[in-house]
Amino acid sequence: MYKSTVRCWAKKIYNRLSKLDDVTVYGSTIRDTGIVTFNINGIHAHDVASALDLRGIAVRAGYHCAEPLIKALHTNSTVRASTYFYNTENEIDRFIEAINLTKEFFLIPMDINEIYQRTIMDYAIKAHNNSLLSGLNTYQISLNNPTCGDELTLSVLISNDKVCKIAYQADGCVIFKAATAMMDKICLGRSISEIKRLEYQFSQMMMQKDIDDIENLGDAIALQSVVKLPVRIKCAMLPWKAIYQVLNEGENNAR
Repeated sequence: MYKSTVRCWAKKIYNRLSKLDDVTVYGSTIRDTGIVTFNINGIHAHDVASALDLRGIAVRAGYHCAEPLIKALHTNSTVRASTYFYNTENEIDRFIEAINLTKEFFLIPMDINEIYQRTIMDYAIKAHNNSLLSGLNTYQISLNNPTCGDELTLSVLISNDKVCKIAYQADGCVIFKAATAMMDKICLGRSISEIKRLEYQFSQMMMQKDIDDIENLGDAIALQSVVKLPVRIKCAMLPWKAIYQVLNEGENNAR
């Protein structure tokens, strides 16, 4: 009885999600388990999960320990909803309503952003991939965040102990893209020592520590709001981790 109930709820979710525009549902219509995997097109899975969490709905997002399959599906992560015998028809209705509200929130321009501050959204929109740098005094690193599926390749040109050019290719969630664009703006033209100091200040801020001269972080101060979503801190930290490591490589090669 329990198994048939679980399959019934999962099939209802699958069928209702399949009827929604801008939603991709993965797998067969035959529900052998209580799991339904999906994405809202154009919205990163972790952004969907965060939005649903604010409405009291718990889902999982990411690779789900199946990175080869996720890559084969030509996506960087998925959302996974799980049902059990104690779920109700009303909860399924609430879930579908929350999906529609999430679509409206992210896909329709709004004046007030309930999850992320407007500054974060603006930087995420402005974040752009560009041709990576090459040549003398150019250093490059590729990192990813397996929790969220964020992927970053960063290259910098160092001259006279300063970062003269920055180029990157970034694919991931809103927070990650915004953090990458902010890091680019803040670090360009600064010395290696200044950037390392900024990286330290940023990491302290994300650990909710008191820091001096926080205004040096500029618009990146807006990312303080991410600490309310602990699982997303790694998304914000990834570009700073990348530039710190690439600068270390530059310093070591200069010795």
